Amino acid sequence: MPNHARRSAFVGLAALIVVTGACSEEPRGPSSLVAPPTATAGKDTLDQAQFRSRHPSARVNTAAAPSQPTADLEAASSEIVLADESEVIVTAAFTETSSFNTLRITAPIDTTLMSGNPITGSWRVGPFPAGTSVALDLLSGIQGNAPALQRLNGGSPCWLVEFEDYDDNDFNDLVVVVNSVAPGTADPYTGPAASTVLAPHQLAAVTREDGTRVTAEPARFVVSFSAVTACAEQPVDGWVDVYTAADPQNIGTFLADYRVNGRGQVVWDVPVGTPLTTEDQLCFFATYLAPSGFGTGYFFTYLHDCGQVQEAVTLKIDSVYGPNANGSFTTGPGEQLITLKATIAPAALAASVDWSVTPAPEAAAETQAPATIPLGATSGFPVPPPANAPGRWQGYGHPGDLKVKRLGYEATATVSSGGTTHGSEPARVYQDEIDVAREEYVEFGIGVPGRGEFTVEPPLETGINTGDYGVMVFNNAFVTHLNNLAFGWTAYGQWQVNSVYRNPIHELSHIKDKYGNVIRGSLNSWHLYACASDIQTFGADSAARDDFWAQLRDLATRQGFDEVEPKVLSTISHVHVEFHFCQ
Repeated sequence: MPNHARRSAFVGLAALIVVTGACSEEPRGPSSLVAPPTATAGKDTLDQAQFRSRHPSARVNTAAAPSQPTADLEAASSEIVLADESEVIVTAAFTETSSFNTLRITAPIDTTLMSGNPITGSWRVGPFPAGTSVALDLLSGIQGNAPALQRLNGGSPCWLVEFEDYDDNDFNDLVVVVNSVAPGTADPYTGPAASTVLAPHQLAAVTREDGTRVTAEPARFVVSFSAVTACAEQPVDGWVDVYTAADPQNIGTFLADYRVNGRGQVVWDVPVGTPLTTEDQLCFFATYLAPSGFGTGYFFTYLHDCGQVQEAVTLKIDSVYGPNANGSFTTGPGEQLITLKATIAPAALAASVDWSVTPAPEAAAETQAPATIPLGATSGFPVPPPANAPGRWQGYGHPGDLKVKRLGYEATATVSSGGTTHGSEPARVYQDEIDVAREEYVEFGIGVPGRGEFTVEPPLETGINTGDYGVMVFNNAFVTHLNNLAFGWTAYGQWQVNSVYRNPIHELSHIKDKYGNVIRGSLNSWHLYACASDIQTFGADSAARDDFWAQLRDLATRQGFDEVEPKVLSTISHVHVEFHFCQ
């Protein structure tokens, strides 16, 4: 058969059957798979001279001296004659046909066993009486269905029929074994044979940024072999070579060769990231060569298998975020919707993405998981009110750990495809510090300052920010008036601002007198909006402090402050001033 017309096929034993007694050498060749080269004319099969150059000890000459037949097997015969009443079993051992052919039995009956390319399988006919002559024929499609040349070896009860379907006279285009067996008994034939399989046969693939399609999971190219003589089935040395595929019909780059003996397997590991042979296939080739045991040379055949490729299921969460800056959120109206977004391939699975959302690590224990979340690559949920709100704030202390006060969620996406569930890496979202502070207002049910009203200011025991956070509400209009009061007071004496901003729970529970007793404030306090200030009074004695208090009150009144807290409430320890335009 000419090189340009060769095609390889599955032959012989079922793939992936491990048979004991096998041995093989380690492969020689590249340690990792290389990209298949572009197919070129004349490269669709391996030139046998190239094979011999790699295997100089291989007996590949069909004119080699005959080997010694076994004691129970006759030497080459000119026809198949049944010694006893028998059924006849015809088994395709190797096939390398170049076109659509037809295998027939022409005597003692005329029947077609199979038409196609490749010719594979096993057929049982009979029984026939002793002395019956059995004849086979192969109609060669490449020669207009003319009978192919054939060569017969062996003798009762096992023969080897080798067909040549074109003109290269290698007599390995189709090799069949004929066994005669007593009626009703099992077929004794189990080799020689070779087969290949790429496992898994359904492969996941991805497309790289440069457009290259590559595997997304590991695979194995497995060559199962029976390096035994025909009929006698004695182990012999053989060779298996592994190649990439230039395309599904053409051999590509040599990868490794193996010396084999008996029955077993060789395995070529296919790593993740291997370029595909075609857009939707990954193919590998193997060649098998071993002596036939009949003195007519060898079995030599091409084998290959292609795995079908489907887009790998990849699922990645792009974002989990709230509606506020930094992806933050509160449980307040318009600020409580968490959006979930994932990227999935294939895109057809987007509608079936399922979400699991739980309270995140390092978040408030009172965080509540959502009851339900709609399916889809883009989804979301409203943040449920936390447990024990607003009572939970009482237990955090001053200033309290932000990580145990903030609400936060951890989201994971999953999708099922082909009986397998694929999951994403988890993603988390937390309230930032501004929204933790604002969450107090939400849960206490009072007016909530906007995010833009907050500024970064370290908290101090005495200063403009005496709250629990590193941020505070900053009211520029109030600060301007407070500065004017400070400038106006310069001639009078000392000036110290004790407090301007306090967050709600701090106002309610964290202010203490000099004896450590909590001074419970009010959620109506203007301190919550940075529109009030407590200014320290000074003096050598109570009379002096009382005078300080009165003069500062009078100055604040003249400058238009809306409120100066009565002395009976503030005592002479400080002067409390307010501007009510803040809220």
